Amino acid sequence: MSFVADMFIPGSGSVVTVLVKIYDLCNEMKEGQIACKRLHLRLKDIFDELQKMETRGEIPSSDKVAKYVEVVAKYLRYLEQYRSQKLFRRLIKHQAMSGQLALIYEEIDMLFRILNLAGTAAMMEWKQQWDIDQQAQQEVMSSLVVNSVEVLRELQDTRAQLEAMMMLKYEME
Repeated sequence: MSFVADMFIPGSGSVVTVLVKIYDLCNEMKEGQIACKRLHLRLKDIFDELQKMETRGEIPSSDKVAKYVEVVAKYLRYLEQYRSQKLFRRLIKHQAMSGQLALIYEEIDMLFRILNLAGTAAMMEWKQQWDIDQQAQQEVMSSLVVNSVEVLRELQDTRAQLEAMMMLKYEME
């Protein structure tokens, strides 16, 4: 029996299945797609390293494995919550989405450290790439606000306008 193959996320399936689902969901993340795919790749890298460790007989502690499973589950929930949202909602929720994604990034970064999977140089390179991705995403979101035609196109009918007003009111409270 393989501990890596047996990693399971309740309600979602094996970690292998969830990693495939995460990749698919990343494609639905619009402006955040690049950063989301990088996080997926990092989670997959950890999974691959755990498999190699198991092959060598170097099984990490159960709390480290549990933390990995927890981060994978958290990332899946994040993607399920924010995928395929309309532009107006993405604009309103951008700060919250970015904050949550940054926390997941930090947890993945911590997993690399506690599992001794990357050196300082690799970690710094990863951080620089993350910052570049976040800046690019911020610029795209800012350009969408400047080009209000896209936003207005989405708010053509009364229901969409009412929903937008309710969302704005909720976010302001």
